[in-house]
Amino acid sequence: MMLEELFRAKLDDLRSIAAAYDLPRAGGVDLLRARLISELVLDAWDLSDDGIAQLKNNELGEILGAFGIKKTGSIRARRQRLHLHLNHDAKSLSVDSLNERTKEDLHSLAKSLELPVSGNKQTLQARIAGVLEMQRGAWGPIKRSLRRDGGGSPNIPVPEDAPMHPQVTRVSLEPPTLVSDGVDQAVEAFTEAHPEGWTAEDEAGMREALQASGLEVTRGDVAAELDAALRSRAPLSEEGLDLVMEPDAPVPESYDPGELPLDALADVQDLERREAEIEAACRHFLSIGQVDDTADVEAFLDSLSGEGFDTAREHVRDAIRHRLLRVD
Repeated sequence: MMLEELFRAKLDDLRSIAAAYDLPRAGGVDLLRARLISELVLDAWDLSDDGIAQLKNNELGEILGAFGIKKTGSIRARRQRLHLHLNHDAKSLSVDSLNERTKEDLHSLAKSLELPVSGNKQTLQARIAGVLEMQRGAWGPIKRSLRRDGGGSPNIPVPEDAPMHPQVTRVSLEPPTLVSDGVDQAVEAFTEAHPEGWTAEDEAGMREALQASGLEVTRGDVAAELDAALRSRAPLSEEGLDLVMEPDAPVPESYDPGELPLDALADVQDLERREAEIEAACRHFLSIGQVDDTADVEAFLDSLSGEGFDTAREHVRDAIRHRLLRVD
């Protein structure tokens, strides 16, 4: 098994494997092993910085395990660890080595580690040093037992297959080959079934049907695509067709997190990057729950931990709760 072989391989062996697959052979044993596992074993995953940011909580744990390094920690700590393991040499990237880096290098590294990038060089160094200290020993070298016996039959995580057959109401859809095709056909069927416009309840029912059919309408990219498709097919007022709209509810003021520590501010920034995903999840909740039911809302917030949101932290719950009120 390729993964077991990579776990047991020494530097010369890893270089030979890289040469056989026409991959770069540069780097120390740990970084080269990580690169080969990424390219040859976990090639179905997008492990760029943007791809890592989209990984779910359980996916991160499985992927870190496949690399043979520590799997536990908060979701942000695991994303940071995965970036470090894939892109840096643990022996050369240390707290002391940060002094030798330019401000531009530190800015880039801080951004990849999801840290605030404002401030002078010393401020950036301090933030990155905090992460390196927290991650000490958790990345780079794999577990000794894996180097010794290859880990037996290690689990190789595979991304969830994209749903292929979304359906809406009673209109028959052709099986799409891509998620985008499925969204477009589903929206077309929905709008044809509601030529005079639709209410928020109608749209919520459509989203619920899509979710039940296997299309992840709460996923950021799918949610954004679905919203855009609905807007593009909405009846125009000059044609005498209007959406059936409910009276607008007062929109709460912009969310102000107040004074928060640096790691908490990074959590808020992460939520901003996943805004479309959060809004889709809120819309889904509102189709089945009530925003004025505290128990419902708290259960909804708890459920988001399975989607990679650290809702055990109160400032994360507050930010999502505020977004829920705005959507409502």
